[in-house]
Order: sequence, then C-alpha cells, then structure tokens
Amino acid sequence: PPRSTPFPYTTRFRALGKAGIGPGPADWSGPISRLPHKKVEKWLDRKRLSINGRLIILHPFAGIESRSLSHETTAVLARKLSALKDVSVILTGGPENVEEIHRVARQAGASVCIAAGELSLEETWALIDKSSLFIGVDTGALHMAAASNIPAIAIFGPGDPSIWDPTASWKM
Repeated sequence: PPRSTPFPYTTRFRALGKAGIGPGPADWSGPISRLPHKKVEKWLDRKRLSINGRLIILHPFAGIESRSLSHETTAVLARKLSALKDVSVILTGGPENVEEIHRVARQAGASVCIAAGELSLEETWALIDKSSLFIGVDTGALHMAAASNIPAIAIFGPGDPSIWDPTASWKM
C-alpha cells in the first residue's frame, strides 16, 4: 500500500529537480517504480510466502564486522519474530553472507526464509518494498527500506547515526 508521507529522499529529489540539478521532474518516483516486483512475487510464491501476511526483513550483516549483529543475536531475533502470528521472516544479505545466513537460520531453529544469494540487488529492493518491516544494520538495504517508506528499525554499531541514519528526521 502507498505510504502516507514521502521519504525525505523523495522530497529532496523533487526539490533538486525543481532547481534543475536533480535526477528528474517534481513528480519523481525514483527507481522504486522500476523494481522487478513481478519477479519477486514469483519468488515469494515459490517460497510459499504471502504478501498478504506480514513480511519482516531481517538484514543482520554489514561489510564491516563491527557493524554486524552476532549470529546468536540474529538467531534469537529471527526465532522470536517467527513466533508471531501471521509473520514471515526473511533473512537477506549479499552473496558473501550466504553461509552466515544459513548458519543463523539453523541456529534459529525456526521457520525463516533465506533470500541471501537468491536475489539480485534490485530484487532485494523489490522484496524490501513489499515488506511490512525492515530490521537491519547500517547498510544499503536500510537505505532501500527508508527510500521505500518501509518502517525500519535501524541498528547501528560504531559510527554516528545522526549522519548515516536514513530513518532519522532530516534537516535542511
């Protein structure tokens, strides 16, 4: 469903477009409209996941280990989220995270779906765009959730969230 308020990125792109220095006109809808939603819907069907239920994306790993969640924390979170009624938990990550994601899924001992290594970057964004909630560390996927106006829980390790948190209020 459409989000009630535009994400700050959208507002800024519109403002830049009006000034003639941005990526497009005032009705900019961003790359979200070009995402491979149909392909992701077929992937969800193969996994027997319904977009009518609540899809929760759990993105626990970053390129910098100190910004990643531990395997144990991720497994506990996945187990607790999976226990909620009408919730499907999907673990996402890059190709370099596939082994870790499978290890976490085994540790969780719960019904979780693994998208890491199965979807392209654009398909991952389309999946995030279809989710009800994104929980993840400071990565590009967090920014995708924010750009799609998906409610997000941003988990920050070392670094300054006031600079990098796309879910925070932006000041101009």
